[in-house]
Amino acid sequence: MGHKSSKPDPEPPPPLPPPPDPVLIGESGLIKQEHLQPLCANLPFDCTQKWKQVFCSRKHGKSFTQFGRLSCNRGPTLVVIKDSHGHVFGGFADESWRSAAIRLQERVADDAAAARAQRNGQEYTALERPHNQARVFFGNERCFLFSLHPTVAMYPPSGYNGNFMYYDEQSDVKQYTGFGMGGQLEFFGWFVDDWLDHGH
Repeated sequence: MGHKSSKPDPEPPPPLPPPPDPVLIGESGLIKQEHLQPLCANLPFDCTQKWKQVFCSRKHGKSFTQFGRLSCNRGPTLVVIKDSHGHVFGGFADESWRSAAIRLQERVADDAAAARAQRNGQEYTALERPHNQARVFFGNERCFLFSLHPTVAMYPPSGYNGNFMYYDEQSDVKQYTGFGMGGQLEFFGWFVDDWLDHGH
């Protein structure tokens, strides 16, 4: 008959310290000190080091063209919005914001490369799209929505669909010209129109 070991169970390792606050380049009137830790706790680590403001409607004007020029193709971004009721909210976009025209070019090029590889008997890994993602949406599972005021809350993807980011500068349907995140057409997590003045 064996004897039970008298050694105590090892203690679990201490929790990892929270990441340091990011270096803010440029002032933000919407992100406060108390918002940094909850945001960083949900961001990929490589997005917690340095934040630079690329667009502010007060500074750059309410211009969707200007927003696109300064914000598109810049890599991951935090979008922070304040509405007319004083609510502050937004989302983390893990991919670059890209126009509908650019995304169409990407799909056409990807389809052509796949067809060429098939003709030549070669393997080709097509661009991956999240499960159940509508064609007008893009982004990936690292995107999330958040609220900063009056309450601080983080909203990770539900898994219901892959509709993370939306950007259309010339939609055939005027009410869909703008950008947003989450949900689906007409029922976005949030959406801002091309006047940067209205949304839902």
